[in-house]
Amino acid sequence: MELKPEVIGERLKSLRTEKGSSQEEVAEVAGVNVRQYRLYEAGQATPPLDRVVALVCYFDVSIDYLVGISECREVKKYSRL
Repeated sequence: MELKPEVIGERLKSLRTEKGSSQEEVAEVAGVNVRQYRLYEAGQATPPLDRVVALVCYFDVSIDYLVGISECREVKKYSRL
């Protein structure tokens, strides 16, 4: 399965606006400069895995949702046995 940067970008922008965050705030959370984050939102670059993890934690969504594999935003919680 190929990741589509434009899907990730659309979801990042939607999540950011829903949360009421600025691009600067989200860039800081992701550990990138604002220019790089804008490329993510524009679908012109794909964030590496470590940045994806930071973003899904910030937005409290699943990785599957952010990268366009699933329409389910919910993060599944697992208990340890």
